[in-house]
Order: sequence, then structure tokens, then C-alpha cells
Amino acid sequence: MIRGLAKTRILIMTVILAGFYFLLKDRLENREENNHPISVGTSKGEDLEMYQTDIFSFQYPKGFVVNSYPVSGGGKIVAERITGQKEGFQIAFWPFDETGPLTIERIKKDIPDIEINNFRNIEIATDFPAVAFESADEIMGRTFEVWFIYKEKLYQVMTYPTFAEQMEKILTTLRFE
Repeated sequence: MIRGLAKTRILIMTVILAGFYFLLKDRLENREENNHPISVGTSKGEDLEMYQTDIFSFQYPKGFVVNSYPVSGGGKIVAERITGQKEGFQIAFWPFDETGPLTIERIKKDIPDIEINNFRNIEIATDFPAVAFESADEIMGRTFEVWFIYKEKLYQVMTYPTFAEQMEKILTTLRFE
């Protein structure tokens, strides 16, 4: 009797685990499909690709390798081009319980020791208020950063100062789904 009960439990656990496997497999495959670059062109003839998630999309120049990673309730997208120059950026986002617009004072409240130089208010994409500034990162060294809030998420865009102008152009293509 005990052996039969043990076999039944093992069978039930196997069915449950198989169900979770197929559920997660489906979600991961759909997630991968939604995060692939799509080739697009512009009226200027510049070759661009589009990165698309369930939340947002943006266009970037061809030749970048783009990867995404889950980060506590949000995610991180890292794009880099291997050219010998410092070309690359990351967009990190996670839940945030305040509405925008974001200010330097608000950032310093949470991160009092953050280095902020050449601060300015900017608008990106379709009129999203954001803050842009230069700072420093332990891994990247000097950085150019753009932070903003949209629909209860904090977005932090980070790149090299030498890529700042291109990053601002990329952010003009940012669209939320």
C-alpha cells in the first residue's frame, strides 16, 4: 500500500513538473521571439535594427550585439559593438513606486554619493521628461546617463560619454507598447 502511494505521488509530481516545464518553455520561447532585432530602414538610408520587448522598442545602428537579462521585477538590455572604440549602452528598468518627472534631488535622495556632472533636463521619444548627466561607474569608468520614469518603472540608460550623441538619437526612437 505504501509503495503504491509513493508511486502515485511520484507520478503526480512528474505531471506537475512537466506542466511547469511546458508552461515556462512556452513563455521563454515567446519572450525570445519578442526580443529579437528586426531590420528596418530609414529615409536617410541608414541601416538600423529594432529591438522590441513586450514593454518598449527602440532602433539602433546595425552591428550591435543585444542581450537582455531579467533584473528583480524588470530587466537589463545590453548592446555593444566590437570595434575597438567604446560603443555600447545598457537600459535597465524595474518597478518604481513614484510618478515622474524624475529630478536630480530625487536621485540624490536614494543615492547620496552619486557623482552628477553636466546635468540637464531633456525630453526623449514622444515627449518623456528625463534627466541626463555624466557620472562614473566602477566597471565602465566615465558614463553618460539618462534616467526617467514611465508607467511605474524607473529607466536608467548608461553609455560612454563618447557615445552620448548616438545614444540620444537612439532614445528618440524609443516607443512604449
